[in-house]
Amino acid sequence: MILDLAGEWTLADATGAFRCPMRVPGDGITALHAAGLIPDPYWGRNEDGLRWIAGRDWTIRRTFVLERADVALLLEGLDCVAEVRVNGQTVLQSANAFRR
Repeated sequence: MILDLAGEWTLADATGAFRCPMRVPGDGITALHAAGLIPDPYWGRNEDGLRWIAGRDWTIRRTFVLERADVALLLEGLDCVAEVRVNGQTVLQSANAFRR
């Protein structure tokens, strides 16, 4: 069974102040900008005012149903430090960026 998890997820910061849809594959800054929550980071000196984003913890979340209990999770890439959970259980901890 192959379940493609690409598509719309929800991005949120740990404080609850920022929440928006996020396309996967994709990145949080693009999602925040598309949702109108931050200015264009590539315009003028806007990037300087957006450094706070890197200092927060962020979660991307999606609900899906598995039809079998024995599955393998294949991640094509993670950027930076990440913890992957399925049904509340940690299945992967990454300390750096990687690609499959």
